[in-house]
Amino acid sequence: MNRTLGIGLYFLFLSMMAIFCFKRPAEGFDRRIYEAIVIARRHNLDTAYHYILNAYPVLASSPRLQNVSGLAEIEPMFTIRPLYLGAVSAVNGFLDIERAMSVVAAISIFGVGTVLFLWTKKPLYCALIMASPVFVLIGRQRGPDGASTLFLATACLMIWKRRLLPGVAVLLASIWVRTDNIIFVAILIGWLFLDDQIRLAELGVLWATALASLFLINHYSGNYGWQTLFMNSFCGVYSFPATPPLTLAKYLRAIGQQAVFIPAQQMPIWIILGCAAWKWAREFRPLLACAALAAFLRFALFPSPDDRYFVWAYLIVAVAFISALSKNRRHASVEQEI
Repeated sequence: MNRTLGIGLYFLFLSMMAIFCFKRPAEGFDRRIYEAIVIARRHNLDTAYHYILNAYPVLASSPRLQNVSGLAEIEPMFTIRPLYLGAVSAVNGFLDIERAMSVVAAISIFGVGTVLFLWTKKPLYCALIMASPVFVLIGRQRGPDGASTLFLATACLMIWKRRLLPGVAVLLASIWVRTDNIIFVAILIGWLFLDDQIRLAELGVLWATALASLFLINHYSGNYGWQTLFMNSFCGVYSFPATPPLTLAKYLRAIGQQAVFIPAQQMPIWIILGCAAWKWAREFRPLLACAALAAFLRFALFPSPDDRYFVWAYLIVAVAFISALSKNRRHASVEQEI
C-alpha cells in the first residue's frame, strides 16, 4: 500500500473513532460527578446535584448521594483533576456539559492515536492498537483518563526524541490532569538522572516541583489523604471525617480482593506483549521498566485493576512492541537477501 494512502486511511480511521466516542459515550458514576463539579462552578452545588440525579436516576440509590451534602463530601475526591476540569469548563462555555465532556474525551483519544503514529510511523499497527477495547473505552468514558494518557504519551515521546525541556514540562503538567501520575513522573525523572540526561541538582528541583504540585492540588481541593481514600474505596462506605484508620490486615485483604479481578481485565495480555517487547526491543527496556514499576506501585497504593488506570503503560508497551516487530521484519528481509 502506498505510504501516503496508508497514513491518510489511518487518520481517517482515527477521526471516525473519535466521532464514535463522541456519539456513543459510556455511562458511569465518575462521569456524573465530574459533570456536577463543572456545573457547580457555573451555578451552585444544589443545581448540580439535581441535574445529575435527573440525568442518571440510578445515582439516587448510591449511599453517597442521598442528599446534596453527600455530593459535597465526595467532591474533593474528584476536584484533584484541575487541568481536566478546566478543559471541560472551557468547552462548556460553548457547548452543554455532556457534549463538552465528550469533546474533551474525543480530542484526547485522537491525540493519543496521533502520538502513537508519530512515535512508530506504522499506521496499520497503530490502527490495530487504537481499535483495542481499552483505548475505545477511555475515548467513550467522560473522564480524565484519555487526557492523562495523552499528556504522559506526549511527554515520553518528547523525552525519547531528546526534546528534554518540553518533555519534562509536559510530564510535570500531567500531575495536574491526574495526581497519581506523580508515581510515573518521579520514576521517569529518576531514570533521566541515572541515564545522565539531567544533573543531581536538576533531579532535586524536578522532584520538588512534582511534590509541590501534588501538595497544592490536594490542599486547594480539600483532598482527604491517601488513607481515607483507600478505606472508602476498598474497605467500605464511611463518613469521610469519621473514617477509621487503615490497618495492615485491611490493606492486605483489599489487595487480595482486587487482585483476583486482574484476569478479567486486559492487563495479562499487555504484560505478555511487554515481556516480548522487553526481549526484542532492548532500547525500550528502561522505559518499559519505568512503566512496569510505576504500574506496580500504583496498584499497591490504589489496588484497582481497572484498565483505564493503566492505558498510559499499555501505550508504552505498544510502542515498544511495534518497534520490535518492525526491527524483526527488517532483520528477516536482510536474511532473505543474503
